Amino acid sequence: MFNAPCCTHRGQSRDTRMRGNMLILPDGHIAYNCYNCGFKTVFDNVNISRNFENLMDWLGVPTDDIRKIKLEVLQNKLAGVTALPSHDDLDFLRDFKEVSLPEGARPIEAIMEDDEIAPQFVSTMEYLSSRGDAVADSWDYHWSPSTKWNLDQRIIIPFYYRDKIVGWTARYAGTPPKDVPRYYNSDLQTGYLFNCDAITKGNRKYIILVEGPFDAIAIDGVAALGSRLSRQQLSWLNSTDREIILLPDRQRNNQGLIDIALEQGWSVSFPDWEDDVKDAADASCRYGKLFTLHTIINSRTNSALQIGTKRKMFR
Repeated sequence: MFNAPCCTHRGQSRDTRMRGNMLILPDGHIAYNCYNCGFKTVFDNVNISRNFENLMDWLGVPTDDIRKIKLEVLQNKLAGVTALPSHDDLDFLRDFKEVSLPEGARPIEAIMEDDEIAPQFVSTMEYLSSRGDAVADSWDYHWSPSTKWNLDQRIIIPFYYRDKIVGWTARYAGTPPKDVPRYYNSDLQTGYLFNCDAITKGNRKYIILVEGPFDAIAIDGVAALGSRLSRQQLSWLNSTDREIILLPDRQRNNQGLIDIALEQGWSVSFPDWEDDVKDAADASCRYGKLFTLHTIINSRTNSALQIGTKRKMFR
């Protein structure tokens, strides 16, 4: 990542937040993306676009070297060299494999139609309902009668990508006993973001980034599934021209996402919620989804000073 040279040539302010990204892809293409002004261009062995020529000039490549590259491309064409296959410059980061849900897992809607319903299923549904409509009614939850990993006392949350299941997490219904984890997860595939469809969905202006799946479900945001982001996740998020708003968990530990937001120049939101409201899922249950979204958007800031001050207020 480096300060993008294209922005001032496209009527935008100068990039000072390291929003230029050059990738040498596995298929041989060279792809450039600017996450500030949205400029994109790709180069292969027999095609060189005007945009890529401009990029080389903006990067300070000498005119003679640009001419030599263009000549080499022309020679490849005359020699019958075929173009490299077209490649989405982010697809190689998102090649997620389809996985199976735990044994016996079924959609909760299907289980509700059974003649006999297990008491454990009823108790997990009571817990899910207690999280509010924005959480309970906004995802394709599953349940399994298996006692392995206490699955019969957990709500299974599938991870989707392009309509296929690429992972899952199982959330204990309520407060788990000592030494029992709150979440039990499948292996998380590199670069995956929960509810990733929200990155490109509709004509929205904002992407709200949170840590956990229930928070993402409650506000139709994107979850990092942890307090860190990989290079692939960063590239995916920065590939959009929508404003990214980080909504951090309201605690002093695990503030890694705030550090990343500061590095990336993203906004961070510190809504003025009551003290016992600790995250977006709680807020949507207390205030409703629309008001929660309103407070998140209106409370955002990209001032490093304000972010540094407000993060110290977390308990």
